[in-house]
Amino acid sequence: MPKVSVVVPVYKVEKYLDECVQSICDSTLQDIEILLIDDGSPDNCGQKCEDWAGRDKRIRVFHKTNGGLSDARNYGIDRANGDYIAFVDSDDKIAPEMLQKLYNACEKYKTKVAICSVYKWFSDGRTEKIPDLDALCSLSFIDYKELSGMYHNVAWRKLYHKSIFANPHNRFPFGILHEDIGFWWIVMAQIDTIAVVKEPLIYYRQDNPSSINQKEKARRKLNDSARSFHFGYFNGIKLVSPQKKEQYQTAFLNTYIKMIYFGNFDNDVRRKHYKLLQSLKPVALKQNAYVRNMVLHNLPFGLPIIKINLFKNILKRSRILTIQMFGVKILEFTIG
Repeated sequence: MPKVSVVVPVYKVEKYLDECVQSICDSTLQDIEILLIDDGSPDNCGQKCEDWAGRDKRIRVFHKTNGGLSDARNYGIDRANGDYIAFVDSDDKIAPEMLQKLYNACEKYKTKVAICSVYKWFSDGRTEKIPDLDALCSLSFIDYKELSGMYHNVAWRKLYHKSIFANPHNRFPFGILHEDIGFWWIVMAQIDTIAVVKEPLIYYRQDNPSSINQKEKARRKLNDSARSFHFGYFNGIKLVSPQKKEQYQTAFLNTYIKMIYFGNFDNDVRRKHYKLLQSLKPVALKQNAYVRNMVLHNLPFGLPIIKINLFKNILKRSRILTIQMFGVKILEFTIG
């Protein structure tokens, strides 16, 4: 059984695949397996994967019909044999010591997840460190708000203990962009601490013209981000301890408001959006005026409403009119 399984979804990355796989093969942690998941790529990627398997016995290749990034990662999770799992996108590359240092950090601090710093990697060879971990300690207690930023929630800069995936529902949401967001809230719900390696050990490519951030329209990004938040919250809230539930909800709510701009939703997303806000309303009422108003003013029943109860009292041949303000009964009277 290898110490680490590295899952690499492969789709339309013929130009970048060799550099990515070579960087993983060069890892100073030798006791690994590399799972190349050919997600029905229409180019020569499938053959390239097979060629790599012929060069390194640690590489396992799987060919599947196209299902998207989430589906490919989930496919890899279900076939991984390692004590830990890492995800590497096939247009990025890792430093030779990345897996070793993340593994050592998990083992040293007895944590289920380790995270490292990131280089933005440009086509001219320039790199730019993302400084989002600099203020954290080597062993940090989970601060849901602190660790929910744009780059914190990506899947590919971390190492995860296999127990994170023991529940088959703890997976990436299928068929959407920004699937990492929801997945990360599920992961955070399960852990108390995280090991932090402040060195930039992964190179995040900035100039792939076919990447999601380059080609997708703003409306789809917004709607899929909301779908991912919805998926993460309603799965994560089942896993978080009762003692940390309100802290989790408060951080989630503040992050959701910050990252999701209300409006221009598809119909199914609007329903998810309302369901999410309704679930978080008790927490919102304890927040500052901005957060409270953002929630209450965006609920379909956020303003004073009149409820007509016809069924509960039909035998009385009466109708009850109830006026409520934010779920609090203001006035009730019977007519008929």
